[in-house]
Amino acid sequence: MTDQEKWNRIYSQKKDPGPSNPLLQKYAFLFPEQATTLDLACGLGGNSLYLAQLGCEVTAWDISSVALEKLTAAANKLNLNINTNCLDVRAASFEGKHFDLIIVNYYLDRNLAQALVRALNPSGILFYQTFVQKTADTNKQTGPKNPAYLLEQNELLKLFTDLSPRVFLDLQSTGDTGQGLRNESLLIAEKV
Repeated sequence: MTDQEKWNRIYSQKKDPGPSNPLLQKYAFLFPEQATTLDLACGLGGNSLYLAQLGCEVTAWDISSVALEKLTAAANKLNLNINTNCLDVRAASFEGKHFDLIIVNYYLDRNLAQALVRALNPSGILFYQTFVQKTADTNKQTGPKNPAYLLEQNELLKLFTDLSPRVFLDLQSTGDTGQGLRNESLLIAEKV
């Protein structure tokens, strides 16, 4: 089974995009107004819809044609214009592309880090949130099981040294593991 077939099967069982990421909403004040935006590995597009409602010019990429069809239908119902592109993202996918804001949520391909940096316009913002290897003991299984798709501690800072961090959370198992952002790392960084 190809990656596209796998994700098409997963998204065929889901009905709607659902809400956008709460941390994306919380930190939206950091994003450029009317930003040209890339929602990378957008899935059903809850983040894309939210950003389009804020006035961003949204491009949504995903490997699943099923997910993108559902996103397009949801956008049409809300009278929003979202440019979708079904592709298996590689570094070459970014050639000649530039964005004010790039959103990467629950997706990890370390080979794309430099391409993401190059694709950001000056003063552009990267919002990157995904799962970590060392998880808190919350009895909640989240994220992929394959460690290749899980971040090491502080890895987002290491992957994006060319950007200036504005928000960084990587709590690991510090303190009360029942509170706060757990089992994930978040980096919001600016290209200066």
